[in-house]
Amino acid sequence: AIRIGPLADSTLYARHLADWHMVPCIAAEHPAAENSIKSFDDLPEGCFIGHIPSLPNKDFPKPKVLLNNMQTVVQLTLDGVGYALLPEPEIKHYIESGRLLRLLPEWEGSPYSVHAVLPIKDNIPAKTERTIEVLSHFFHRL
Repeated sequence: AIRIGPLADSTLYARHLADWHMVPCIAAEHPAAENSIKSFDDLPEGCFIGHIPSLPNKDFPKPKVLLNNMQTVVQLTLDGVGYALLPEPEIKHYIESGRLLRLLPEWEGSPYSVHAVLPIKDNIPAKTERTIEVLSHFFHRL
């Protein structure tokens, strides 16, 4: 399996594949997008969409909505509900197309880790090892 985000304590074995940067974004049509948001003081209150595994330790306001599914966070951000920290490889095409705007251009948050998750650590089949290698190269190119 592929696990994106922190891996809770588990009996599973996780092989690190890549780290993705989390970037704060807002929909271009959101009213707050018209303002120049370059510092944490500029962030609007009451419209931060939080993702439980990737909540920042400080600086961001209390989330308006708190979710455990990143695809839902991305969709709500695209729909103009608020702004969120989103994994750059998953949303860079939205930034390039102008649907999302990058906030706080100087800020860099903690990485969002991508892992291959396996039920055992010993005796991993060669085809599984090769698949993990291919996935690691793929995720590093994103």
